[in-house]
Amino acid sequence: MRIQRSMRTHGLDALLVYSWPREWPFSKSGNMRYITNWPGDRDRALCLATLTIDSAPSLILSNENYLGIAKDAVWFEDVAAVEHDFAQDAKERLAKDGFQNGMVGVAGMGDVPLETYQRFREVFKGSQLVDAEDVIAQIRMVKTHAEIELIRRATNICEVALGAFKEAAREGRSEHKAYARMECAAMLEGAEQGGSSTSSGPYLGTQPSTPRDREYRAGDGIIVAPVFRYHGYWAQVIRSGVVGTPVQEQVDIHEVLREALRASTNAIGPGKNGHDVLSEATRVLKEGGYEGRDHLHFKFMHALGLSYQERPVVNFHVESRDLQMRFEPGMVFVVHPNILLPEARLGAAMGDVCLVTDAGRETLSHSSIDLFSA
Repeated sequence: MRIQRSMRTHGLDALLVYSWPREWPFSKSGNMRYITNWPGDRDRALCLATLTIDSAPSLILSNENYLGIAKDAVWFEDVAAVEHDFAQDAKERLAKDGFQNGMVGVAGMGDVPLETYQRFREVFKGSQLVDAEDVIAQIRMVKTHAEIELIRRATNICEVALGAFKEAAREGRSEHKAYARMECAAMLEGAEQGGSSTSSGPYLGTQPSTPRDREYRAGDGIIVAPVFRYHGYWAQVIRSGVVGTPVQEQVDIHEVLREALRASTNAIGPGKNGHDVLSEATRVLKEGGYEGRDHLHFKFMHALGLSYQERPVVNFHVESRDLQMRFEPGMVFVVHPNILLPEARLGAAMGDVCLVTDAGRETLSHSSIDLFSA
């Protein structure tokens, strides 16, 4: 397994992967699914996977009610409900695989409750516990051909859902109904989970969120971001529109963003980094008069995969080590320049899914980026 080769490289003798279910759909369960194929953010069971450099994984669930579906999902034999506690059960399984003491990596360290972590330290007192999030993240950054095809399909589902939303968003109809049409269309296409967002009218200058109980009115601007998961893999597309005739500033904002998206995605390629891509978007926004700390933005770009948000993650006005991560063929990003003007109640966003290739980049999303008319 690729993960076991990475464990050797990082000097790990054993690995613990922790995941727990959340109401928020973007829980960080990608590591669990990557190693076991068990979708750790679904259903109501805490879960822990164990792995040594020479063995198949084991999966421990907090709720025995999910043993049947877990055994159907994973590719190995050892799936069981917790008997003592996660720490003791993990130590016993690792001992069966020949592990006694050594370097133990913990992926999902930030999600482990303090009491559980203290129990890990007590049970593994002869070993050193280290944060192993990057051990898996570095492997997951570069997708295989099979993973890319799943993201390609997830992107297609987002665009089918976007088309349904455009058809449903009409003056006098509620955000809820347009959003519901979008969700329904995605599920009919095979999506297993969604996390889409939208905003319109007086809320256009705010972060898009879940739909509100308001009816579209003439002149309302709209931002819609279909986000769906297919066979574990996430994709996102963002487009902007207007109900009826747009005001001139809405048109101006959209044209600036169109150029920012074009310039930034053209900067994607092997050996490039997040700083290169963000610099192009920022240049265009500044030239258009829409870049500064008085202009609000949500996230600019991030990788996609088994987690909705994977590294590298790039934000406007935020310095981070992710800005310098070099792109490699097989990386997949969603790039979505955006402008939010709360006082003017104006804003727009557009985003495409891009694959880094040997020759540069391939855009996986193909729907029109024109300001759509609702």
